[in-house]
Amino acid sequence: MKIIAQDLQLRQELLCYPLACQLLFKRRQAEIEAELVQKRLYMIDVPIFILQGGQDTLDALAKSRVYAQLMPKVELKMIAHAGNDLPESCAGVVAIEIREFIKAILKSHNLNKLN
Repeated sequence: MKIIAQDLQLRQELLCYPLACQLLFKRRQAEIEAELVQKRLYMIDVPIFILQGGQDTLDALAKSRVYAQLMPKVELKMIAHAGNDLPESCAGVVAIEIREFIKAILKSHNLNKLN
């Protein structure tokens, strides 16, 4: 009964905000798909760096690999010992990897100004 009461209370609160309800629950499939980029990843024409923890979930690892295959200018780098908390657990490694990625881009454009 407690769950039903909580759901009812949430429904009552949501009814106070009809526009929010419409945005959340009454969206057309075309509106939702317009926000998704998976079908347009091939159109991204800037260098992309995907830094992934090698011990992350199988789902996250698979998605990173698929994204890397779909984008034309992508570098996928795995940090073998890291999980899904790269910035917290490997901040130094993350900073170095990002810096090296940017340096490579600058070098490819003859802009060696990153020190």
